[in-house]
Amino acid sequence: MKKTALLLPALLAGLSLAPALAEPLNYNLLKFSETASRTVPNNWMTVRLKVSTTHANPAQAAAETTRRLNILQNRARRLSGAEVELEGRHAYQSYRNGSCPWEDIAVLRVSSSDFQAIGKLIAESSGEATINDIGFSLKPESRRQIEESLAIEALQNFRKRADTLSRSMGGSGYRVVEVSLQQNEQTLAVPTMARAAAYEKAGSPEPVFDSPGSSTVQQTVNGTIQY
Repeated sequence: MKKTALLLPALLAGLSLAPALAEPLNYNLLKFSETASRTVPNNWMTVRLKVSTTHANPAQAAAETTRRLNILQNRARRLSGAEVELEGRHAYQSYRNGSCPWEDIAVLRVSSSDFQAIGKLIAESSGEATINDIGFSLKPESRRQIEESLAIEALQNFRKRADTLSRSMGGSGYRVVEVSLQQNEQTLAVPTMARAAAYEKAGSPEPVFDSPGSSTVQQTVNGTIQY
């Protein structure tokens, strides 16, 4: 990671950006882009678990939700390397067939690269929570490393194409007027919720998430050169 981080500023410096106060750069200009991309399997899973209690007494509803939430949080925090965060909590009074019970809801977000551990957590927590949402993506550290590598690749491609284009236009070299990096990530969705719901309905002891899908990371260099 350190070696890659050192290469990126060196490449940017090697592009020889034209001085701001030099002669006007309003002729022989070329604008173009170069993109580097990579598709990799998702290695980060996030599940949102909902704890919900309905009771005529709002205080009792809140107390029961808190009790079950504490059990869930303690269990989730035992997962090695997992990120656990209370995403939200609220209460409201609903109207059902003439009655007005209170519902107290808390949503706990758990993220980890250990899919099997999360599956076990879901199974063990069936008495405290239900699945609200499941998603897969790249682990933040993995994404940063890929973005850095692709930025270097895109800049190298930009330099090569700048040299080729400037020579094809009759120039003997080129200067970079401006350059910028733009990143993008697309995640291929997988039908995890339907399968998770099926596991819950069937009372499966432990859901298995073996198809996390993939993400495509892109780095695009947009720039203008003068030849």
